[in-house]
Amino acid sequence: MSRAGEATDMPGATRFPRRARHCILTITAAVLLTAGAAGFLTGCGQQDASSQQGVGTATGASALQRGAARFQSVCASCHGAGGRGGGPGSTLDSQQFLTTVDDAAMTKLIENGGGFGMPAYAHLGSSSLTGAQIGEIVVYLRSLQPKAPSVPGWKNGDQAR
Repeated sequence: MSRAGEATDMPGATRFPRRARHCILTITAAVLLTAGAAGFLTGCGQQDASSQQGVGTATGASALQRGAARFQSVCASCHGAGGRGGGPGSTLDSQQFLTTVDDAAMTKLIENGGGFGMPAYAHLGSSSLTGAQIGEIVVYLRSLQPKAPSVPGWKNGDQAR
């Protein structure tokens, strides 16, 4: 890319706002990580102690409720209420996302952010999310999977029809 918002190296590429490009690439990176070779995923998908603690302790109805509330307060501005899209971020309440991204990749994505505006929520100083809080968000997102609609344009934040 030569200038912000202009994809010159990809003929016919769609122009997206900077924040949307960030979210799209972040989610795409997560999908590629989970779709890669098992050896590559083993190294990339390993969680540090705080992540393991967070995901391991985020169980039960109370963790689900806390995760849902935290998602609404932290994530919904980009990913839409309930992850249903409509904002600059990807649609997370979609079969395409939830069946392709495992919990470890989801945790790493929330912890470390991505290149198009999604912050590294584990590294924001006093505003950082703990491993347990990130784990609760992952539990919430995973709870959406059984009823998640098919959203072919999930990477662009399209909403289910």
